[in-house]
Formats: sequence, C-alpha cells, structure tokens
Amino acid sequence: MTEPLPPFRALIIGGSVAGLTLAHAFSRLNIDFVLLEARESIAPDVGQSIIIAANGARILDQLGLQDGIDRMGQPLKEFVLRRSDGRVVSKADWPAVVSEKLGYDNIIIERKAFLSHLYNSLSPAAKSKIHTSERVTSITSTPDDVTVLCTDGSSYTGHVVIGADGVRSIVRNEMRRHAAAKGCGDLFKNDLNSLTATYSCVFGISSASPGLELGGMHSTADIDRSSLLFIGKDNLYLWFFISKMDRTYAESEIPRLDQRGAEELVKRHSDFQLMEGVTLATLWKERTTWSYLPLEEAVNERWSFERFVCAGDAVHKMTPNFGQGGNQAIESVAVLTNTLASLLQKSPSPSLPSLASALQTYESLRKKRANTVTRLSNLVTREDALAELKYTLRLLYLRPKFDNRLGDMAAKLQGAAPLLEDFEIPARGRSKGWATGNEGAKARL
Repeated sequence: MTEPLPPFRALIIGGSVAGLTLAHAFSRLNIDFVLLEARESIAPDVGQSIIIAANGARILDQLGLQDGIDRMGQPLKEFVLRRSDGRVVSKADWPAVVSEKLGYDNIIIERKAFLSHLYNSLSPAAKSKIHTSERVTSITSTPDDVTVLCTDGSSYTGHVVIGADGVRSIVRNEMRRHAAAKGCGDLFKNDLNSLTATYSCVFGISSASPGLELGGMHSTADIDRSSLLFIGKDNLYLWFFISKMDRTYAESEIPRLDQRGAEELVKRHSDFQLMEGVTLATLWKERTTWSYLPLEEAVNERWSFERFVCAGDAVHKMTPNFGQGGNQAIESVAVLTNTLASLLQKSPSPSLPSLASALQTYESLRKKRANTVTRLSNLVTREDALAELKYTLRLLYLRPKFDNRLGDMAAKLQGAAPLLEDFEIPARGRSKGWATGNEGAKARL
C-alpha cells in the first residue's frame, strides 16, 4: 500500500551543503521533505576544505549550527599574497575587519567535518528522511506532483523537486528536458552552453610543521597557475593548486581527471611555492587526502520551471579562489526557504501555478547577487593566474596599495547577504555592518 502524500512534500536531490542546509531549514519549519544522495556517505573524504564566511555563518547561526563550526574550524587571520618563488607581494588583515564589522569570523574547515556536523545535528526524524546510495536517473512531472526514479528501481513522489545536486545536476537537465517537451525550451537557450571549464585544481589536506600560526592565508599568483593555502587546526595544510588547461572545454567535453594526471601535474610544477619554503611537491608527498578536478564555471539565467528548481552549484558554479561557493549555496537556500514558507502559509497545498510563481520569485530575488558573485569569483581566478597583462601590472604595482581596502570591500559584500525570515537573528548577527542586520528584518536583495 502506497503511503499517501502529505499536503506538501519537497524532494531534495543532493546531500551536500545546499541539501543539508535545506533539511535543517525545512525541519525547523515543519515542511515535509525527502533528501536523496547518490553517494554512499553524506560526508565523503575527498580532500576538500570549505570557507564559511560571515554571510553563510549568520544563516547557519539562525539554524543553531554555527557554534559547532566555530569549535571545529579555524578562524582566518592575515592574508598574504605571494609570487611563485615565495616572495611576498602584499599583506592584508581583511578577515579581522570582516569579523569586527559583521560579528563572525571567516572559518576554514575540512569539508568532511562540516558536512558531518550538519548531518549529525539533525533530529532522528529528519535523518530518517535522508537516503544515501540513491542516484536519480529521471524525473516525471504532472499537474499534481513530481516523481523521481532511481537506479535501484525506487521512486519518490512529492510536489517540488529541488536540485541541490551540484554541477552535474540531473534536476537541472531534467528541468530543461521537461520544458522542451512542453514547447518551452527557448526559456533555457542561453543556458545550454553556459557550463565550461578553463582551469583544473588539485586540492588536498597535508600534514604541516608544528609551530605555524593557525589561520594563516596564503595566495600565490603566477602565469597560468595560482594557489591557496590555509593553515588549519591540528597543524594541517588545506590547499588548492589551480592551473590552466590546454583550452576551454564545453560541458560535453570537460575531461575526467585521474591520479596519473595529478601526479604529472605536480611533477611539472613541483617547485611552485604556496608559501615560503612549502612547495607543491612537499604538499603532495605529505598529503592525507586529495582530489583532482576540472573547475567548472557557469552563470545561469533560468533556475526554475513548474515543479523544478535548483540551488547552489547546479545553477551558479564558481571557482574556489573567492571562497564563496558554499556560502552562496547557503544564501540561495535561505531565499528559497523564505519563498516556500511564505507560499505554504497562504496555502498548505498550493496549485501548480502558485508554486511555479513562488519559485520564479525566489529566482528573481536571488539570481542577480549569486551571478554577480560567481562572475567575480571567476574573474579572481583569472587575476590570480595573470591571464592578461593588466592583471600582472595590478599584481606588481596596485595590490600593495589596494589591500588595505579589502576588509571594507569584503564586509560590504558579505554584509549584503539575505537571511532566513521568521527565524531569530542571533545577537552577533545584528552587528551594524549588516545591510539586513536589525532584529526582525526581512531578507532583501
């Protein structure tokens, strides 16, 4: 006997940053959901780290999650820009400025630990709605509901399907297919070729020498290559090495990268210094976990159609140089939660036109800011890789004079973030640096 559907159920596809944050928000608001994750584990050990900036931290704090992240992660401190031979170009204390203005540190944390914290903080009832090893293969939609089909033959039915499933999003692709079948394919014509990859990244976690100042941030710029290195808790190096590929690849051509390719890349750039005396070869030798991936980039104009909607990397995929990928996913979750909660307060069982209209409202509220940050992040990647002469000149002559403004700029960007409506704003989230920081404020973009 098939279990009857509640008045409204959300199907969340993907159990990473966006998906787990949605699970927390929906649980707190009593919005029924099912979350499907294709991997066997919610928190795979793939060698990644994540920055939780103030704009993401305030939303997580509304959900009661940020104190744990503060304990597990490491606050970022001085930012040092270098050349590939280790020479210092400039230094900036922008993390301290952001913390003073917004009340939150920028935290570097292992991605596995972060995702584990999000999952473990859920109630038993919420955890029971999360299913791993469930890879979605197709989605069908009717005027009344939407059903996802998985590789093991299982199926799940709800009223909206949310693509929190990353850059290779099945929800995004099925949304476009569904729109084309209804004669609305032109809505997505500008997005069909939006996903590209110009750079690749080897990233990992390695053992560091004792006695280093925790929270140090080191960025190295060089022609066609750059790096980020953070000194995290337990004397760990959390690092990224980014290099330009032989050409820009369209979505269907983006290569799969493997260990042999990573080893060859490290060998070619073995003497590249991510900080003084710390070479790529050393980090690779001392690695505990690692990955090697293309850095996809995409800015999408359409995020929703009828019962389909996407958030995070599925529609705004950015490079890691700016440290905003996860935080922008959290912001999108907040705005999507706000629009669905508002809709359900008016109608616990909304019609398809009402739901589609609400999803378009989310898209219109969120798209401009997310896409702006995505473009800015992708620009920073090119600046760090000195992709044009003007970037080289800026590195050598302007950055040392410019870096004293980075704190104010970062605080302004992060302080313009939305928040969760109808959730209490913690005391530190009411600092005057927030554009929406007053108690009781509504999210505005």
